[in-house]
Amino acid sequence: MFDEADERRHDSGVTDPNWVEVNSILSVSERGAVWFELAVQAVSGLAQFRGALLRHDEKALVLVADDLVVPTSGLEFRGSGIWVELVCEAQLSHWSYGLEAFALALDSPTELAHTGRGHRAALGWELEFEADGSAEPWGDGYSQLGEVHGLVLTTDGEETWAGPAIRGHCWGLAPAERLRVAASAAAPIGWVAVPGLQPVTVGEDPGGVSVT
Repeated sequence: MFDEADERRHDSGVTDPNWVEVNSILSVSERGAVWFELAVQAVSGLAQFRGALLRHDEKALVLVADDLVVPTSGLEFRGSGIWVELVCEAQLSHWSYGLEAFALALDSPTELAHTGRGHRAALGWELEFEADGSAEPWGDGYSQLGEVHGLVLTTDGEETWAGPAIRGHCWGLAPAERLRVAASAAAPIGWVAVPGLQPVTVGEDPGGVSVT
C-alpha cells in the first residue's frame, strides 16, 4: 500500500496554511519513554519540534521548539539551542534520529503547564529505528511498529536505549491520532504526563504506552 515515495517530504506545491506534515516516534524501555513529534508547516516555512525523555526517579526532560526554519530539502533543522535530524536510511525499514539540544528539567511533569518554568538541561540522542513489519494506515499517512536502539544523552552522561517503538508519518489537513504502542515488554513503570498539547502516559493502561 505504501512505497518509497511515501517516505519523502510531501510539502512541494502546498498552498493551504493549515496543511502540516508530521514525523513522530514513541519508544519505551525498562528505563522509561522517549517521544518526539516534528511538524512541518509548509506555507509558513516553519517547523515545530516537541520531545520528551521520561525516566524512573528522574526529572522529566521536555523540549519545545516552535520556530525552526524548514530546509529546502531533507529533515535537518537548526535553531537556538537545538539541532535535530531525521534520516531515512532504508525506505520503510530503517530511520536514524539525531538530537542535540537544551531542554527543561521539570520537578513535576505538569510544571511546564502550570508555571512554564524548569531548569535548563542538556538532552540529546543517537537513535536507530528498525521496522518489524509493514506500514499501516495512520491518518493520511502510515505508522510502523519496530524497535529503537542507540544512546540517550543528558547532563548526567549517556545511557544505552533499547525497546519497542512505533513511528508515524502523516501529512495533510487532518491530523492523525497520536501514536500508541499496544504493549511493552518492559515492566510497568507508573504514570507520568508531559504537559501541553501532547501529554505522554506510561503504565498499564489498556492502551499500553501512548501519546494522546
